[in-house]
Amino acid sequence: MIVWIRTPEGGYASPVFMWYDDQWRSKALVLSKDSTALVLLPHMAEEPIGGIHLSFYLMDERQDNWKTDPENQKLSGEAWLIDHPALSRALLDGQTPDAELAEMALRIARHDAGQTVIPEWNDVLTPADADRLLEVAGGFHDAHVTQMTRAYECDDPWAHTVTLRFESIWSLPVELSFKGIHNMDMDLSTRDGLYNEYLDAGIFFENGLVYWTDDESITSSDMLTNDVRTVRTMDRKGHISETTEQIEHEYVSALSLRWRFVLPGRDE
Repeated sequence: MIVWIRTPEGGYASPVFMWYDDQWRSKALVLSKDSTALVLLPHMAEEPIGGIHLSFYLMDERQDNWKTDPENQKLSGEAWLIDHPALSRALLDGQTPDAELAEMALRIARHDAGQTVIPEWNDVLTPADADRLLEVAGGFHDAHVTQMTRAYECDDPWAHTVTLRFESIWSLPVELSFKGIHNMDMDLSTRDGLYNEYLDAGIFFENGLVYWTDDESITSSDMLTNDVRTVRTMDRKGHISETTEQIEHEYVSALSLRWRFVLPGRDE
């Protein structure tokens, strides 16, 4: 597992060595930016002026050689860490572990961090690739498109490339690059300077094409029709009235899709 840790200077990437899964109070053990300490960070932290924010964003959810603490099913992490209960307990409780164990942990952590590679672009070729993108992008929940670029190799739409930048409070900004556009129906009308937000998204493959949709449950045939939903409103006297409205699905279908994180200092 790899996360991007927010700092006033922009942030940095670190492997996760231990994860305490407790819903909104989840914590991750990561390497400090200067690689001199292991730091336990809450996933959600309070803002100084009120409210909450994420302390880090997920970059890669895959976990190699992880184990679960048999005494505490909420605690998982690298095998070398979980196999030393005194060390993992001390780090989880915010205590100073034995000096020899602490040095061993730092040595292994630095080595793991040195092996961490973040590819600039990631191809979406399989359903597993699509699931990974949805995972690290937070399902595109509350995301909005802040930028769209289009590259033309010729007048044929199949040779066009469209790149959309999505931003959300739940993930790092991500860019999706669609090559060989088959069809595109996106409402990019502005609202307060930003494009429309999405509740969630879906990605699937059909007939040699990859689809990004604004609804995780729809199929290609659903895109040809509009959903109808009932809206109930109440007036000041308590009278309830019902109206119906159509929901137009937004989607992009293309020959191929790849994506990347927009990292502060590298892409901005």
